[in-house]
Amino acid sequence: MKVLKYFVIGLVTLLVLVVVLMFVAPTDFKIERDIDINASKSIIKEQVMYFEKSKEFSPWHEMDPNMDDWIEGEDGTIGAKYFWDGNDDVGEGYQELISVEENRVNIDVTFLRPFESVAHTYFKFDERENSVNVSLGFHSKFPRPFNVMGLFFNMEDAIGEDYEKGLASLKELAEGIAAKQGSGIELVELSERHYLGSRKRMPMDEMEAFFAKHYEELSAYIGGHDFVESNGRATALYYDWDEENNEVEVTAAFPISGNLDQVSLEGYEQMSLSGKAYKAVHRGSYETIEETHGMIHSFYGKHNLPLPDLVVEEYVNNPNDVSSSEELVTNIFYVEK
Repeated sequence: MKVLKYFVIGLVTLLVLVVVLMFVAPTDFKIERDIDINASKSIIKEQVMYFEKSKEFSPWHEMDPNMDDWIEGEDGTIGAKYFWDGNDDVGEGYQELISVEENRVNIDVTFLRPFESVAHTYFKFDERENSVNVSLGFHSKFPRPFNVMGLFFNMEDAIGEDYEKGLASLKELAEGIAAKQGSGIELVELSERHYLGSRKRMPMDEMEAFFAKHYEELSAYIGGHDFVESNGRATALYYDWDEENNEVEVTAAFPISGNLDQVSLEGYEQMSLSGKAYKAVHRGSYETIEETHGMIHSFYGKHNLPLPDLVVEEYVNNPNDVSSSEELVTNIFYVEK
């Protein structure tokens, strides 16, 4: 009976101690780590806002490469969710893209196993002279009694180590992309080029239909007349890119040669272009071309150059010419004023 008595006393004491610790231990938990990355902000944001891409630098994905995972919604858009269900090291839960701002990406992480909790995570971007300082952090509330673990387990060091490992992998990934895409920015002299094209200001979501319509009409016109021929691929001439109002002013054009005095197509006009331009080559899908533009903007900023009024994209090939979007090539010219 004495043994049972001492056992009960010990159990009650332990329960009282746990209850006391529950209210002594903090329930709020914050952590942040940062790293300098020699790549454009657009390249870095591209890696963190797309869940499929973020798996490439996530230290937790390495803990269980065989975990079940899937994405619901359109990856890279607000509300997209990434679900995972893995071993005891990674548990079970999902991430949701909450917002994408100019210098910040916010992602909520909901854990279902080993216990339920929500962490508000973020990536912050601070552009510096030759790099971008990237901060990764989160804020979470640990429910009682799980908050007691914080008194016996240094979560700052444990999670901080994972964050540092993930940021190092992100640095390697982003700088590798920058090196691949950023090679060969050069100042070139554009010989005089003549174009036939249609210019319009429109909402950005109308661009794809605009290009498809006018490139088809241009191809039909040029192919149907002997006095004119195309001496290059489809080209877009951008005069304004207004993200604040979600508008763009652009010309869909083909470079032409021949008897230009006979060229006449309703709704189209001829134009010419020559002079100096900074040239970069984008290789891969059009969906990632913003990364190359971001790299060029960083180049202009680094050298204190004013951005030009005209940007030209020359599509060397098109999706029908290649077996994979990775084979697409686009020449980009920032035409000097």
